[in-house]
Amino acid sequence: MSERFKTAIFDNRIFEYYGMISDERTLLRKLAQGDREAFDALYMQYAAKTEEFIYRMLKNRSEAEDITHDIFLKIWQMRGTLADIDRFGTYLFRMARNAVYDRFDSRAVRAKYAANGNPSVDFELPDIDNRDLLMLIDIAVAKMPEQRRRIFRMSREEGLSNDEIALRLEINRRTVENQISRALSELRKLLTVISFFF
Repeated sequence: MSERFKTAIFDNRIFEYYGMISDERTLLRKLAQGDREAFDALYMQYAAKTEEFIYRMLKNRSEAEDITHDIFLKIWQMRGTLADIDRFGTYLFRMARNAVYDRFDSRAVRAKYAANGNPSVDFELPDIDNRDLLMLIDIAVAKMPEQRRRIFRMSREEGLSNDEIALRLEINRRTVENQISRALSELRKLLTVISFFF
C-alpha cells in the first residue's frame, strides 16, 4: 500500500461517521450533497483496493497511486451525479478498468478477443463482462516476465502440452510447469482483487 494511503485521513470522526452510515447508498446521497465526510468514508473503504487492482494490472506503483487519486478526484468532481448509483463498487471498478485501458492500446486486444473468442481459464471468474475480463487478463499476461508470458500463451492460446512447450523452447518440463503455475497464481490474485468490486 502506498505511503499516501498509509498517511491518509485516519481521523476517528470519519470512522465514527462511516460506522453510523454504513449503508453505501446513504453515503452516496450525502456525497451528492457535497458531504466531505461521506467522500472520506468511501475513500477509506475503496482507495487501497482500487490502487492494488490498478497496480496488479500496470505493475507500476507510482502510476497506480496517480490513477487512483485521479479516479477519486473525478468522483468528487462528479459527486452530484452519484446519488442514483446502486453499486458503488461496480461503478468504481469500471472507472479503474477504463483508466487501465487508457494506459494501453486496447484496440488490438479488443480485435483479438472479438475474433478468437474465449481462451481456456482454470479458475472461477467474477461476474463481469467476459470481453472486459479477457482484456484485463490479456493486459496482465502482457505484463508478465517474457518467458512466463511466452509459456503461458503457448499453453493456453496454442493448446500445447507442457512437454511440447519444453521441447520447443529447449527447457526443462519442470520449468514449464513452474512458469504456468506462477502465471495462474498472478491471475488468481488479480481476480481476487477484481472480485472485491462485485
